[in-house]
Amino acid sequence: MNTRIHYLYRDGANNKQGGQEVLAGLLSDEQITAIRQACDENTWFLAGAVGLPDLQLKWKEKGYPFPTDNDHVWSELESIEATNDAPTMAMTADAFYERFVSLENWDDDEAALRIGL
Repeated sequence: MNTRIHYLYRDGANNKQGGQEVLAGLLSDEQITAIRQACDENTWFLAGAVGLPDLQLKWKEKGYPFPTDNDHVWSELESIEATNDAPTMAMTADAFYERFVSLENWDDDEAALRIGL
C-alpha cells in the first residue's frame, strides 16, 4: 500500500489549483494526525517545505499571469489516504512525515523567495 496526498492552492480571488502525489509506503493514523496537527490551523502548510510541488507555479506553467496581488505561499491539506497506485514521487511516506513533523515553524519568507512572490 502507498499514500496519496491531496492538496489545494486557492489564491485570494478563490482561483483553485488542485494537486495530488502518491508516496511509497503507508502512513499510520497516528502519523496522519501528527501531520494535520503540524499544519497551521490543521489545514495550511507550505508544500515546497515538505517536498511537494508548489501548486502556485502551475499557473505560470499554464501561461496565466503569475504572480498577481492575489497570490500567496500557502496550500491546503485536503486529505491523506491509502492507495494501491504507484508512487508519483521518489519521496517515501515516512520521509514526508519526518519532514512535516520536524518543522518548528513555517518559513513563509523562504517559500515566497522559492515561488517568486
